[in-house]
Amino acid sequence: MFILSILDLRKINNYDLKAMINFFIEDYNRYSKKVNEKFISPKIFDEKNILATFETLQGNTIALSYGMDNDSKIIIKVDPEKWANASEVKRWYILYHELGHDILNLKHGEGGKMMFNFVDREYTWDEFYEDKEYMFKAYNQLKLYN
Repeated sequence: MFILSILDLRKINNYDLKAMINFFIEDYNRYSKKVNEKFISPKIFDEKNILATFETLQGNTIALSYGMDNDSKIIIKVDPEKWANASEVKRWYILYHELGHDILNLKHGEGGKMMFNFVDREYTWDEFYEDKEYMFKAYNQLKLYN
């Protein structure tokens, strides 16, 4: 369940945001290959195109995407204190949500539960995997109609 081919989710350091982002990209590309859909451009693997930082955010916000509709950059800000207090599955869930905005350009309400407006509770690993698969599928279906 935690392993994607040779990539193992459990081996990714949750404080290495770029590694987590690259895992998302690989995860999506493996999903796309499985369903014969378009891959995410390899140019975003270039380190200079990924700006992922720990910065204090206002309110209860744990992370925010600033790169939506900018397909040449990934820009994510993560609140360090709230991140440290979140469970591992919640960190992955939140990051996939923000990358749903940043990389897939999904809005709230597109992509199922993972693209809901806010993280409303703790999630299980089963929910994470089910919700991210739904998000990837929804994204590919949206591309067919746009």
